[in-house]
Amino acid sequence: MSSVLDDSSIGRRLYEFREAAEITQEQLAAKIGLDVATIELMESGKRSISAMELWDLCAVFDISPHRFFEERD
Repeated sequence: MSSVLDDSSIGRRLYEFREAAEITQEQLAAKIGLDVATIELMESGKRSISAMELWDLCAVFDISPHRFFEERD
C-alpha cells in the first residue's frame, strides 16, 4: 500500500505525537524555540517542517525521525 506523504499528513502526525505527549502547542513551541502560530501552521499542513525542526521535535517526543514518515494502513 502506497500513500502520499505531504505537509498535511506530517502535520497530522505532529498533532498526534503532541497529543500523545499531553503537551499544548504553547509548551511545544517553547521547547523548540518557535512561536505558537508556527506550530499551528505545521499541524495544519500549511507550513513545512525543516530538517532541524524535525530533529528538535523528535527530541521532545523521544522518537526517531522515521516515525513521521512511516506508512500506515
